[in-house]
Parts: sequence; C-alpha cells; structure tokens
Amino acid sequence: MDNKTGGWGHINVDDFHVYNQGSLPIVVDNDPTKADTPFVGKRKGLIKEWDFINGEWTEGTQGSYNGVWECPELIQVPVEGSSNKKKWVLSVSINDGAAAGGSGMQYFVGDFDGKKFTNNNSSDKVLWTDYGADFYAGVTWSNTGNEGKPLWLGWMSNWQYANDTPTSPWRSSTTVPRELSLVQTEKGLQLKQTPVQQLITLRDKGLKLSNQSIIPGKNLLKNVKGDTLEIEAEFSANKASEVGFKVRNGNGQYTTIGYNPSNETVFIDRTHSGYDFGPNVKKIHEAPVQNTNGKVKLKVLLDRSSIEVFVNEGKQVLTDQIFSSPENQGVELYSLGGTAHIHSLDMYTLKSIWGSSPIVSNLSGWTTINGEWGDTREGKQGRSDSDSFIVASQTASDFTYKTEVKVLNEGAGALLFRADEKAENGYIATVDVRNDMLKLFKIVDGKIEVLQEEHMVLTPNQTYKLKVTAKGSLIQTYLDDNLILEKSDTTFNNGRVGLNVWDSTTVFNHLSLETQNKK
Repeated sequence: MDNKTGGWGHINVDDFHVYNQGSLPIVVDNDPTKADTPFVGKRKGLIKEWDFINGEWTEGTQGSYNGVWECPELIQVPVEGSSNKKKWVLSVSINDGAAAGGSGMQYFVGDFDGKKFTNNNSSDKVLWTDYGADFYAGVTWSNTGNEGKPLWLGWMSNWQYANDTPTSPWRSSTTVPRELSLVQTEKGLQLKQTPVQQLITLRDKGLKLSNQSIIPGKNLLKNVKGDTLEIEAEFSANKASEVGFKVRNGNGQYTTIGYNPSNETVFIDRTHSGYDFGPNVKKIHEAPVQNTNGKVKLKVLLDRSSIEVFVNEGKQVLTDQIFSSPENQGVELYSLGGTAHIHSLDMYTLKSIWGSSPIVSNLSGWTTINGEWGDTREGKQGRSDSDSFIVASQTASDFTYKTEVKVLNEGAGALLFRADEKAENGYIATVDVRNDMLKLFKIVDGKIEVLQEEHMVLTPNQTYKLKVTAKGSLIQTYLDDNLILEKSDTTFNNGRVGLNVWDSTTVFNHLSLETQNKK
C-alpha cells in the first residue's frame, strides 16, 4: 500500500519470492501508515536535506538503473569447483535500458545476513543475465534435485514490442528451463546458465562432424534441414574474420549466430530473419566472450520462433525471438575473410513436446484465409478484430455439419458452408454473443447479407452445440439440439466447409461433417 501523495517516492516492484524464516507473528500489522516502533532520530551531524537547483539527482544505487526495476529474486547459487560453497544472487529485471535495448535482466553477487544483501562488486559494475532481447522476469524453482542448482526460465519477449509480435493463438512463450551456478572468472564470480539435461530426450536425428575446415563459400551443412534444432559446436576462427551458423535459411531469410574474434563477441543477427514486427526490434545483439586457446563453444537451441545461444558452456547467453517463413529450414556453417576450423559438431533435429492434437474432427486440409488461427488445448482457435475465415478441403451439398463453439469474449463464432476457396461466397451460421443472436448469413462476392436471425440470451465463455443441416434449398440451424432457424435459399448448393470468427477469440471442437457426397 502506498499512501504517498504527489512527487516521487512510490514503490514500483512486483513478484516477490519469500522464504519461510519461522512462524508468523500472532498479530499482523495491517496499518502501513503507523510504524510498529516509533522512529527516534539521532543527531550525527549528517547533511540530510538537499535542495535541487537543476538537473536530475537521485540517491546512489547499484548496477544499471536506466529503467524501472521489477521482479526481484534473491537466491542461493552453488559455486562450481568449491565444495558446498554458495553465494547469494540478487536478480532484477529492468525496463528499459537493458543490454539489447528495452527489457532485460541484471544480477548481483554478494552476501545476505537475513536482513541485508551486500553486493560484492563495485556499485557501478553491471552483470547482464542475457545479452539477447528476449529474456525477462526470470522465475526460479528450488528443491528440484539438480545438485542444489536452482532452475529458472524467463519470459521470452520484450516490452518494446511484446504487443506487436505476430503470433496466434497465444502471444509470448518462455525459455527452456536452465540450471544456475556460479563460476570463477578473471572478472570475478559470474552466473552460468545451462539447459536442463532432460532436454536430450527430445533429440531425434543426429549429425556429427569433427576436425574439418570451414571454407568461405563452402557449406558443410548444405543437406541439413530443420526448424527445431540443437547444435553443439566447438570451433576456432583461425584466419576468418567471422565464423558461425545461419539457420532458418532460405528465400533470402536467415538468422546468423556468429563469432567475431577481433571484437571478441558472439552475436545474433536477425536483420534478415523474416517478419519485422516493429521499429523497436533491434537487429543485432552481442555478448562479450573469451576464447580458450582460440576455441569457442556454442550450444544453440532453435525453435520455430526463437533462438537460445549458450556460449562457453553458458557463461554468456543470448535469447531472441525470430519469425521466419515456415518453408525456410536450411542451415549453413560459414566463415568470412578466411578459413576457420570446426573441432567438433553435434547437431540434432528435435521432436515436439506436444502429443496428438486435442481437436476432435473428421475435417482436414485447413487453409487460413485471414485472421489468426491455431490449434489449442480447447480446440481450433480463431482471433480477429473483424471477419476472419479458415476453410477445410472437404466440400458438401447435402450434409449435417456440427461443432462445439465457445466465444471467449464478446463477438461471434460461426460455421461456414457451401463456400468457395476464398470464403467470398457461401453461408455462415453464427453464434453472436455480443448481440445475443443466432444468425444465418449469405456471402455473395464478399458482401454479407442477413437471411434470418433469432434473439436469444447468449453468454461468453460458455460452450454451445451448433449444428447446420442442409438438404437442397432448405437450411436448418440448431443450437444445443434445438431447431432455431429454418430458411430456404437457392444461391449456393455445393461448396467447402470452414469456420468464421468476428471481432472475438473463439474456439471450436468436436467438428463433424456427415455427408453422402464428401470429397
């Protein structure tokens, strides 16, 4: 509770993780305006009152404070190579002003006496958690049995463009779970992040290379395809000015993960990744690295819309979203300016964690006409701010077409039938929750005409059984097995079936088409 009025002084934090340090007090303080113990000031000759003449002045702080701090987390992390030694890590999310612009995370290594955390580094030292643009608000788990190492995962997005990412039926995802430890470096203790070992169960087809030259213009991975990959590689730049991988490569699109020996950086370059989702999307992100005897290790986890790069066993990490066209699945191992050397390469395609589709339907060959459509646990989901359609490959003249439909917010969901491939002609039977109506429409050359409607009380987030039967010119529309609409129309007598949403997010499941002329 913040009772301050006017000016600064408000507390702006969230997502506190607390630890049980004993029993709760019998009497809980419910009045934050009164201290339990009255404050008694002591005169020590300190200057406590300042008048700001100009400029911006603030109390001294630690690390980077170019944006709002949130999601603080204080955890104990084991130090590798030291038996039973642990240090406290204070993790803080920052928005804006992170390493790659916009949202990001920093951390502090220090001591905690139960009341006060003391930073072991100088106040101006900044330790970035992730050098990519899409790791924020990391959440940890303890007591996981991973040799005392906490696990965490982060929100894979950035508030500079989180509302503009081109995804459906959800927006945003999380990173893979990562084990946390501390390692001693020349610059002090540093956080190390390692993907959990359980991820190896997703490995499918594998490829191995060792002790080969990476020659400019010659791709050792020209026959490799994949949009979900795990890559483990150790290489030396030798005479090359740059060496690395290009993934999701094809039709002028690709994302580069490279090592620049002169700058001593590993980078992700998404300049040519595909869909550009806003002016705030910074294209290139770099992490400082140190090679070991000229060698650099990379572990890359590529998913359909993301890349997580772990450098030198996780001492530096870069996480970025990418949105490439689905058909672009080529992989290139490249070098620039000279020959590099690959000491070892292990690459695997990855299996999906998803099981069989949760959608019950005898329809197939779905084609999105417009809007955003995807398969979810609740069914085939459509989202649109206006009219949007998805069309199956099946056609029918006389049929029974039914579904369970749930409009998740105020809008409408509908069955499309006797339609053309682009849904510019046909009929739609619509559950209109916003207007409390069951409606039958006809679409002719993209123009919609109401054929029949019936007022009834409809509720968002409630599942309704919607059924249409068509025989010759007669069209009957049922809701929850009750015949509501009955209309004769001869405009269309055959065509495709599909789905429609209007100004809503709607899910459909248990889709069934029963017909004698199914094709």
